[in-house]
Amino acid sequence: MQEIPLISVIIPCYNQAHFLAQAIDSVLAQTYSHFEIIVINDGSPDNIQEVMLPYLSDPRIILHNQANQGLSNARNTGIKLAQGQFFQFLDSDDWITPSKFDLQVNQLLADPSAAFSYCNFFYYYEDTDQLEEMPGEKIAFFEEDPLTAFWTHSIFPPASIVIRREWVERTGEFRAGLPVAEDYDYWLRAVALGARARYLDVPLAFYRRHSQNLTTTTKGTNLEDTFIKIRAYFVKEFPQEAARASFLAFNRLNQTIHKLEWELKGVTEELVSAKGQIAQKEADLESLQLAYEQLNADSKYHYEQLESYLEQQEKKFKGVEEYALSLKNELDKVEEYALSLRVELDKVEEYALSLRKELDKQES
Repeated sequence: MQEIPLISVIIPCYNQAHFLAQAIDSVLAQTYSHFEIIVINDGSPDNIQEVMLPYLSDPRIILHNQANQGLSNARNTGIKLAQGQFFQFLDSDDWITPSKFDLQVNQLLADPSAAFSYCNFFYYYEDTDQLEEMPGEKIAFFEEDPLTAFWTHSIFPPASIVIRREWVERTGEFRAGLPVAEDYDYWLRAVALGARARYLDVPLAFYRRHSQNLTTTTKGTNLEDTFIKIRAYFVKEFPQEAARASFLAFNRLNQTIHKLEWELKGVTEELVSAKGQIAQKEADLESLQLAYEQLNADSKYHYEQLESYLEQQEKKFKGVEEYALSLKNELDKVEEYALSLRVELDKVEEYALSLRKELDKQES
């Protein structure tokens, strides 16, 4: 039965005991259980002993105390103490997902030619409690040509990488005396020696951004000077690899520039075409505006004509209404006169009837 490889997790800690428990707990939560945790107390003045006390009963966890010697020397101490076939360098303020070791160790076991596996990761912003995933396309190409990629980029936090022991031994110790980017210097030397990388497009690590990050506290000229110093060391120690990396990086930059020039040319042509279309639309809009103004003027004229006609008709209707009222008055008078004639006629009929009666009496 094949032996399950041991992973040595090296966690240097200086003045970050308040983050340490989360880093350790993320390792203890791994689905891959064959690991050891080596915590290097690099002369930390905070309560690291108190934080570590509950963990020391676990035989997989080692606490090594030393006088403050800096991050590189703390990692180097961890390397000397480590027993594993694979190494995970984990800063005390970062943490990892439970499936990280399973996925990356299996990837390396499936490809013996690969020196290390690197995965995608999240930025965690301490001040806003926000997560941001590193876009995969920004780091996937490291797998194709790691030397050129590392020569021109410094992206990975140590937490994203699991590396074989043989390549740690071949690369040697972390360079002491660098205030920042000592891990960049380390990976650059490893790939110069021929280390092949395999990419795992899954975010399995969390890189905490906060006010005490070395890359945050080391700013401006000091940060630039450190990267210049790292490249100067590299040119001195690996002159051919540095020349190759510079040449390939220049070619890649040149290809990128040409690609951008073609894209810019296409965009320029599109802008010219769009400008012509805009001019045509403006002309069409101006024509529509003139047509609208003419239509508005015609509508106003016809409205005024209709309004005048309605006024005239209203006057005529008023005259007809007055004439009809006078006719009604005349008709009322005629009806009164007819009524009076009827009364007179009734009287005449009564008188005639009385005369008839008188005449009948005389005849009898």
